[in-house]
Amino acid sequence: MKIVEDQLRQYVVRIADMYQAENPYHNFHQAAQVFLRAVFLWESLSRDEDMRPIYGLGYDPWDRFVLLFSALVHNIYYDGVANSQLETENHLVYQLYKGKKSYQQRKSFATALEVLEEDFRDLHEEIAFGCPTFRSSVRKAILSTDIESEDKLHDLLRKCEEQNTKACIDEKAAKTKNESNVCLLLTMASLGHYSQGFDLFLSFNRLHFEEQTRAHKVGRGEDKRESWYYEQAMFFEDCILPLVKQVQLILPDVTYLDEGAMINVNLWKESGKEWLAASMLPGAKVQDFLGGQRSGDPMEKLISANVDILESLLREVMASHDGERRTGQLDHRPSNSISNPRDEIQLAIQMRKSLTNGLSAASTPELITEVKLELRDFVVTVAAGYESNRFHNFLHASQVAHLANLLVKGIHSTEESKDASDIAHDPLARFAIVLSALVHDVGHTGVPNSQLAEEQPELADKYKNKSIAEQNSID
Repeated sequence: MKIVEDQLRQYVVRIADMYQAENPYHNFHQAAQVFLRAVFLWESLSRDEDMRPIYGLGYDPWDRFVLLFSALVHNIYYDGVANSQLETENHLVYQLYKGKKSYQQRKSFATALEVLEEDFRDLHEEIAFGCPTFRSSVRKAILSTDIESEDKLHDLLRKCEEQNTKACIDEKAAKTKNESNVCLLLTMASLGHYSQGFDLFLSFNRLHFEEQTRAHKVGRGEDKRESWYYEQAMFFEDCILPLVKQVQLILPDVTYLDEGAMINVNLWKESGKEWLAASMLPGAKVQDFLGGQRSGDPMEKLISANVDILESLLREVMASHDGERRTGQLDHRPSNSISNPRDEIQLAIQMRKSLTNGLSAASTPELITEVKLELRDFVVTVAAGYESNRFHNFLHASQVAHLANLLVKGIHSTEESKDASDIAHDPLARFAIVLSALVHDVGHTGVPNSQLAEEQPELADKYKNKSIAEQNSID
């Protein structure tokens, strides 16, 4: 028995090493979370007064072993993309299981069993002797975790509902029902974060979104930035809530499943778009700043802080018009006469005259809702344009904008210059300075201009080898 125990430990270590650690979401950490959720769900099975399981599960300890083993290995082979992408690429794994679907789940099952059978023979013999149906049961369980096809999930839910609402006529029927319920519990465990705390749901959802985004950037999948919010909302409604409802039938005492899922779907509908906008940003480490306040999502805080600054400055610009509504277009660079931003450089700029300075918040008008929304969308777009460099990132730009705002606020008109046209008298100039600070490094690749010229000669030619990164940020 000691040999089997040692081999079991060694097998778990081998499985952990075989997971692809570079996947933000489908990695061993996620598998371990699924394993722990499966343990909890099993221990929560409904039992009668004599502590016997009502739905059969629990009589046979091998059902529990199948559930936990499957949870451990269910994504041992996952290439960081959906199964449909493997079809598009005509991937080797797709070719191996062509026509059978669930390609990566099948590969995970085959890999896990091959390692068990060939490298841990004593352990495998012990399992095969105690559970003759182990191989087929694990295969069914792992394949059930492929929720890319909603039809497969709904088929499982219908099967469980039918089997759990009628008595088993023989041992075979009981075994079939147990296998279906194992699949049900494993599917719930793999999607458990959808019904846990909202912060936990967001943390796993962010990792999944990041994995999808990485794949898209290397040409291995669709751009999910526009559709993720709606896809997740639909997934809650079409898959998670029906799944929770069915699981609740065999776990009626675990009320957090239904309650948690309902809370999360409502919170997602309320704040998912804003959270997703922040999640599009590069994953730079964000430190607390701007008053030292803490936020549950640092990137959301950065966006909101910058929006607040620009909104305040815009209100001053509006107030300086004395209520006059001004129309017209911003001056754009003439395409036929000026080729790049450096051609617009002027040694001196004529400031606007006789504008009010030091306006109080109460005296500045509110921006209309449409302007507020467009301003926020603009800041989000700018933020998404920053790369995840260690220095030239959105955090750095936000700090520069914050300091620029403090500096322009500190400019006061002197007695000698009170009638002059200077920054102290021009809210529009102050707005332009802070906005420039926010966008000054958009698209910066993390290399100096000399290196950028070598890597992207066409960009260097466009900007005449002068301030390449900076001119590109402006454009």
